[in-house]
Amino acid sequence: MNSVCLAILNYNGRKHLEYLLPTAVAAAQNYPGQCSVHVLDNRSPEPDVDWIRREFPSVQVVVAAENDFLFSYNWLLPQLSEEIVVILNNDLRLDEHFLAPLLRHFTAPDVFAVSASSYDWEGRERTIGPARLTFQNGFYDWRYEPQRQELCHTLFASGGFMAVDRKKFLELGGFNRLFHPAYCEDLDLGFRAWRRGWRSIYEPASVVWHREHASWEVSAAARP
Repeated sequence: MNSVCLAILNYNGRKHLEYLLPTAVAAAQNYPGQCSVHVLDNRSPEPDVDWIRREFPSVQVVVAAENDFLFSYNWLLPQLSEEIVVILNNDLRLDEHFLAPLLRHFTAPDVFAVSASSYDWEGRERTIGPARLTFQNGFYDWRYEPQRQELCHTLFASGGFMAVDRKKFLELGGFNRLFHPAYCEDLDLGFRAWRRGWRSIYEPASVVWHREHASWEVSAAARP
C-alpha cells in the first residue's frame, strides 16, 4: 500500500483550516496505510503556524523558504519521502473516506495523477468533472464536464485536490514557472504527463467540498 502525504498549501488561512484540518486528520486516520498531514505555510504574517501546532499536534507544519504561491510545492516535494502526495487547497472539507478511491488507481504503473470530485460549499451541486480537450476556431481549449460523474480519464487533474505520483512529478520538473503565480499550471502538468505516456484519472467517488476562489483571494492580496 502506497505511503501518502496530504500537503495543504496555506497563507493566512486559519478561517479555512478550522474546517479542513479536522477532516484531513480524519481522512488520514481512515487510510489503512502510512499517511501524514502536512501544512505548507507560505510565510503567513498571521499566527497560523502557532495555531496549527497548538490545536493539531499530529499535523506537520513546514514553513516555505518564501511565499512562492503554489510553486512552493516544487520546493516541498523533493523533501518528502511519501510515494503519493495529495495536493490540497486550504479552502476545502474532505469526505472521511476521501483517500481510498483516490489512491486505488496508483497500482497501475502509468498513472500520474487522480483528481477528486468537488461539491460547492453547501453541497448543492457538483462543480467539477473530467476535463476534455476541445478544438474551436483554430484554437485548442479545454472544459470541465460536471454533468459527467463517472470514473474516466481526464486531460488533467484539478490542482486544488489531486493526488500525484511524487517521483513522476519531480521527473517532470514540477509546476512550470511560466504559469506563475497560478492558473493553468495543472493543465500544463497533466498535458506533459500525457506526453510521457502517463495517465490522469477522474474519480467521482473521492469527494471534497470547495469554497471556490477563497484561498486565491487571500493569496493574491499578498502579491507585491
